[in-house]
Amino acid sequence: MSPPRTRQDHSASNLLVLLAFAVSWMLFLTSH
Repeated sequence: MSPPRTRQDHSASNLLVLLAFAVSWMLFLTSH
């Protein structure tokens, strides 16, 4: 019984997590 907006928020948060992971990985590669 949850509104569809929750689904969109979940996908957005997932994308943000992926972006953060990519950024951290790039920083790790550059630092190394």
